Amino acid sequence: RYSLPLAAQGHRVTHLDVSEAMLARAMAEAARRGLSSIEFRTGDVRRLEGLADRAFDMTLCLDAPLSYAYPHQEQALAEVCRVTRDLLVLMVSSRSGVGSFASSASRTSASARRTPSAAIHSDWNATSG
Repeated sequence: RYSLPLAAQGHRVTHLDVSEAMLARAMAEAARRGLSSIEFRTGDVRRLEGLADRAFDMTLCLDAPLSYAYPHQEQALAEVCRVTRDLLVLMVSSRSGVGSFASSASRTSASARRTPSAAIHSDWNATSG
């Protein structure tokens, strides 16, 4: 929904998803559209291995990635904070553990303010081009 339009606007985009099937669909659509400024990675929001600290100017983390990380949402949010330099757009929905998530988000947020990084969507990381 977001990574392909961002790439079409000229942004360098890293599209990360835990599902290889979803990545294959996104890759096919990017190829169909002739998009070359997008990189596809398989990965888990709890362990963003291979992504440097503050790697992204902007990170979109919309809906599922942090919700599915429960009960490891603190680790996931810390990873999101680690790889984001300037701007995080975060949307979370949760069917369970809402109170626990809110509490950990508050603690992780306070920690992020003490460091130069902001705070990922495991599926849609966009950096300006």
